[in-house]
Amino acid sequence: MKSRARKVLRISGYIFLTLIIAAVAGCAALDRPIPEGVEGPKAEELAEKISQYVKLDAWEATPVVQFNFMGVHQYVWDKHRSLAQVTWKDTKVLMDLQTQDGKVWKEGKLVTGEEASEALTSAWEFYCNDTFWFNPLVKLYEEGVTRKYVPLEGPQDGLLVTYNTGGVTPGDSYLWYVNEDGQPTDWRMWVQVLPLGGIQVPWDGWTTLHTGARVSTEHKSGLMGMTLDNVKSADSVEELLGEDIFEPLFNVM
Repeated sequence: MKSRARKVLRISGYIFLTLIIAAVAGCAALDRPIPEGVEGPKAEELAEKISQYVKLDAWEATPVVQFNFMGVHQYVWDKHRSLAQVTWKDTKVLMDLQTQDGKVWKEGKLVTGEEASEALTSAWEFYCNDTFWFNPLVKLYEEGVTRKYVPLEGPQDGLLVTYNTGGVTPGDSYLWYVNEDGQPTDWRMWVQVLPLGGIQVPWDGWTTLHTGARVSTEHKSGLMGMTLDNVKSADSVEELLGEDIFEPLFNVM
């Protein structure tokens, strides 16, 4: 009986090891190097084509947006005043995005000190990640960004965008797949938070804000799924919500 049990354990161990090797091999097959690209006129022309499709000018003219990131983080973002409300679980943060300072409530009660500091740090990290997914294309021309043209098979063109500075994880790169209308249809990611390079994610569910700016709200692939809902925009926070929720930031006791 003991011999049979050891044999079963050995076989189970071999199967487990085989599965691990297969998983590693599968991951290695999915891992892609960053493609070579060329800076210059073709890259800038493609970036401009994308800008026209998503209406970057209209985005700049959009004062306030609201959205829900994957059902876990909720945002009201006053772009023109550089303020944001970030809520998750029992926490609400009002933040000045220029200073990353603000006020924190947990279970409806104002908190201070280290507890507030930790929540502000979390809110800033959530904001950097989630607003980037909400509209990364507005950062095409930011300082420290490189744009390279990458030829692709088929009718689409590729724009490799690398963010050398800013955000929480500078150095990340994204290869945009762009159709003949200038619409981004997918991207591949080379980012610090993912162990595999070149994971492809579609950009679907395009919706138009009240100013005409376009944002994508669905990113679903075999490896990951991400949605943004309750997407709204307005000319002011009062118009959107009926009151200025950021008043506590300006109230000095």
